[in-house]
Amino acid sequence: MKKFYSFLIIILVVSMTMSLMLMGCEDKSEVAETSSGETTATDKAVAETTGGASDTSAEKTVLVIGISNTPSGIDIDIEGDPQTFEIIDAVYDGGTERKYTEMTLEDGYKIKYEDESEKGMPWMFESYELDPDSRVITVKIKKGTKSAYGNELTSKDFEWTYKRNAALKAIGLFALQCTGVELTQNLGDFKIIDDYTYQIAQNKIKYPIDRWELMNANLWCAPWDSTEALKHVTDEDPWASEWIGVNGGGFGPYYITEWTAGQQIILEANPNYWGNKPAQFTKVIYKVIPENANRIAALKEGTIDIAAGLTQREMAELKGTEGVRIVDVTGPAFLMLWMNRELVPAFKDPKVIQAINCAIPRDDISKLAYYGFAKPMTTVVPKMVGGGVTKESEWPFAYDLDKAKQLLSETQYAEGFDVVMFYDASYPTYETTCLLIKESLEKIGIKIDLQKAPSGVYDSQLRNRELQMFVYPTTTWSAEPFMPLLQWYGVNHFENYGNWDNTEFDKLVEDGSLITDEAEREAMLGKVGKILLEDPPVGYIVETNDVIAIREEIQNWNWEFEHNCKLDWLTWQEIK
Repeated sequence: MKKFYSFLIIILVVSMTMSLMLMGCEDKSEVAETSSGETTATDKAVAETTGGASDTSAEKTVLVIGISNTPSGIDIDIEGDPQTFEIIDAVYDGGTERKYTEMTLEDGYKIKYEDESEKGMPWMFESYELDPDSRVITVKIKKGTKSAYGNELTSKDFEWTYKRNAALKAIGLFALQCTGVELTQNLGDFKIIDDYTYQIAQNKIKYPIDRWELMNANLWCAPWDSTEALKHVTDEDPWASEWIGVNGGGFGPYYITEWTAGQQIILEANPNYWGNKPAQFTKVIYKVIPENANRIAALKEGTIDIAAGLTQREMAELKGTEGVRIVDVTGPAFLMLWMNRELVPAFKDPKVIQAINCAIPRDDISKLAYYGFAKPMTTVVPKMVGGGVTKESEWPFAYDLDKAKQLLSETQYAEGFDVVMFYDASYPTYETTCLLIKESLEKIGIKIDLQKAPSGVYDSQLRNRELQMFVYPTTTWSAEPFMPLLQWYGVNHFENYGNWDNTEFDKLVEDGSLITDEAEREAMLGKVGKILLEDPPVGYIVETNDVIAIREEIQNWNWEFEHNCKLDWLTWQEIK
């Protein structure tokens, strides 16, 4: 079972940037200027499409999103850039969907919130059923589901999708393996019954249907329009990856009509969409504005609706700005301090890690690095992911330098030791965080050589386990606690950057993931939590919020567990 958890590397990339990024722009009759002062084709398109200053709310049909750069692509089987996931959610639909509930934020703004406590429901599937004896899942597809290219979704599309998942050995393969479907064995005994019905067998771990449903609800099993994709297959590119990367080819509410790297991406409403048409915005423009200051200026002026990729400090400074709203949602993300046990022998002693946890200034980091858009960790995983793994009342890592010194004195490193701490130079938040940790750890005798590295170098070095100590953000796409626990801390798992080794933990989590009785699950989670407190894999730092700056006219903002917003739900209401 350990083998397939290595595929969580793909999911990991989702967590590389905790400020996941939705974006936008208000149409104006005046053509906006870029940071260089030049008028772009995007500006003209916005002005021409919306009709200029005579716009009313009902006539506003274009949403423009300010981003720092175009992502590398939106192939859901190979891409992990967080900036891609809003587009992915717009272009693809999955077989099942979660229910949403209404939430009122502190400022009174109401949003729709994906409720992970609710069972999913069929979406592009008419129904699905698991035979408990044969472990065969029978799926019926909704008839009349078409892509923007006019092709109807059939069982053949799922067959091609699963073959592509298996061939590329990426997200789709991992997702199905997590549900007990082993694609490398005859496509999981995949069988087409008719154009709208297929069967796929759980031929490995016997997970319940809810786990299979979860993967479909979270897009990892979203099908491609194979009829269209096959037109773009070549000998060098047998799975149309080049075309899919910038076109998607899904069955979602939007499709891509332009992808100009470094400039813009344009989405338009799928004219054949099986579900409800977009509530207001039939066109979405992702406009590249490289400098944060220029995106902020455009948001204030109303020449963009949403500004992506701003820092927490910039978000805090925008609070209270006329015409701007800061949407601040507690999510399933947190920042951890990884310590590489193979490079620094001191980190192999659990008491050293306990001491470091007692010396992490979480309150200061929340306030000074995250400007209030984070909360100190008081459980071993974010509370949304199942704070029940440990109880706040049991938290042993309150900031206490005397306790930290005492714990360190009980090891062979009572006099301290030297270590190099790294951070990604692209994120000021991490620099401030590391400076605060450095200052505190040096008070207990751990001397820190603080080093910053460019994003590419940093990412490569941490993946190759070449860094002694570093801060790293992560998130998950499941509130089911056993899955993210293995994702973050599993023995031999790729995201286990500290080379933490606790086989008892792995066994408890793997066994616990199969338990359906709530009392038994709680007992198992209690055992897991005890391990994570006594032998902590990481330094637990802060839970981080999902924060985005938007125009106050935007209504029906919504939040998915994977940090996405359904753009087709958004509406516009003039503020008088």
